[in-house]
Amino acid sequence: MTDSRIIQILKTLDKKELKLLDKFVRSPIYNQHSDVIALFDFLKNQLKKGNESPSAEATFRAIFRKEKYQAQKLHYVNSYLTKLLEKFFSWYEWQEEESHSNLYLLRAYRRRRQDRHFERVFSKQEKEQSKEPLRNRAYHLAKYRRYVEKVLVDSGRRSSQIPLQELSDAQDISFIIEKLYNACTIVSHQAVVKKEYDTGLLMPLLKHIENSDLIEIPAIAIYYYSFKALSSANNTEAFQKLKKLLTQNQAAFTPTELRDQYVIANNFCIRQINEGKREYYREAFELYKSGLDAEVFLNNGILSRW
Repeated sequence: MTDSRIIQILKTLDKKELKLLDKFVRSPIYNQHSDVIALFDFLKNQLKKGNESPSAEATFRAIFRKEKYQAQKLHYVNSYLTKLLEKFFSWYEWQEEESHSNLYLLRAYRRRRQDRHFERVFSKQEKEQSKEPLRNRAYHLAKYRRYVEKVLVDSGRRSSQIPLQELSDAQDISFIIEKLYNACTIVSHQAVVKKEYDTGLLMPLLKHIENSDLIEIPAIAIYYYSFKALSSANNTEAFQKLKKLLTQNQAAFTPTELRDQYVIANNFCIRQINEGKREYYREAFELYKSGLDAEVFLNNGILSRW
């Protein structure tokens, strides 16, 4: 029978993605099976006609014409197409994240011992990222991974200028940001399911942040104060710091990344309002205005009625 999962997957694609998938399926680099192309074309056309459940027999005829129906043979083609779709999704996400493709270019030059080209690309990436306003989790992770490649290249040359301190600093910053981000997720989830989690290194990490200048890094600061506001219903200082950071660093994060932090700040206001602190109506109002300006509350350009 026809695998309904393929139809369901195709339904999730917009016009741009479907057009790219069409090229992907026809690329001999990724697919050399003509029957897979035939199945893809058939299902795509059936979906256009509004038929989401073509029969297995009709699907088989569209691919193999006058051959006698064989369920196992159709199953194999379905399986190939499903795997191809998964490869496409992996490729699509990879090419959408420019920092990943840049990293793999560095890795390719390092493995081929093309030091001159490596240094050219490394310097170009450093300059380009310094000009970008984003200073989010992806930025710091990409910076750390870039220095991993740089250290491997310089170690191979026995260079006296191996950027080990830069590597260590970038690793610490990226790890701290990820740990704080996950801590916010854990605390939010705990409030819903009433379950305790072991947060590992979080407590000593918080002390380390408080005894250093790491709080000056926007990504660390936002997740740190988000965690503090989540952890204590009356930590007004953390709330005020978070509110200020959200309005000052909108360009440093994507709207999707900012949304959860705005929700945390707004929920803090709601808790205060529920305790009778009417001044937090104004605080919540200002946050909603700021969030609307940053488009963090929009989903595909639409504002939820909630």
